[in-house]
This record gives sequence, structure tokens and C-alpha cells, in this order.
Amino acid sequence: MREPVVALAFTPEAWVESLHRHFTDHGGARIRQLVMDPIVALDDDYEILITSARWPALTPGFVAELHDRHRAVLGVASREDHGSTDVLTHAGVDRIIMADAGPSEFLEALLLLAPEAPAERVRSNLD
Repeated sequence: MREPVVALAFTPEAWVESLHRHFTDHGGARIRQLVMDPIVALDDDYEILITSARWPALTPGFVAELHDRHRAVLGVASREDHGSTDVLTHAGVDRIIMADAGPSEFLEALLLLAPEAPAERVRSNLD
């Protein structure tokens, strides 16, 4: 199984550190970077941005720019913050997962967003 290349938008939520630690220690996905500045998220090379509704840069325009660069966005919603799903939906993320999901659920969502090999993805974007 290939490992999707991801970027994590940094927010002070427990799932960010937990997910980063899990994938770094156990594999499944390659963490390219922790993103604080949205400009870096636009310029770096990865397949999927993982972000919560609390990341200030998450807007419909920003998600559209990521889509233009052939990147997917996995939004992370909080069960306690009922509006987080609405924020993610409004921003246009590709898929939503709950913050309390386990690493295997995150990996499953990532693989659904990037199922093909990177070389195939690049070729299909050039066609």
C-alpha cells in the first residue's frame, strides 16, 4: 500500500499532534509538513491538506486554490462544536472526518481522497 503525502494545518487541537505522531512513528501516510502559513500550503508539494474548521485560513477561496493545484482537503470536525461541520462544508472540503476518529479511520479517508499512485495522478492532470 502506498502512503499518501499530506500536510497538516497546525491548530492547537489534540488530534493534530496525535495524528502527526502516529503517522511519523507507524507510517500509513507521509507527513510532508505542519502548515501554519497558508502560502506555504499553496507552494509545497503534497497531495492532501488535513485541516480543522478552526484554521483561520480555511475559506472557500483557499480550498479552490488548493483544488486548482490538484490537492484534496480533508476537513476535521469536532463533535463538541456543532458548527464545525457547517464551516467545513461551506469551505468546500473534499471529505469530513470527526476529530475523535482513530488513525486507521484517518488513513481510510486519506486513501479515498488519493487512491491512485502519484505518477498516475500527475499523468491524469496533464491530459
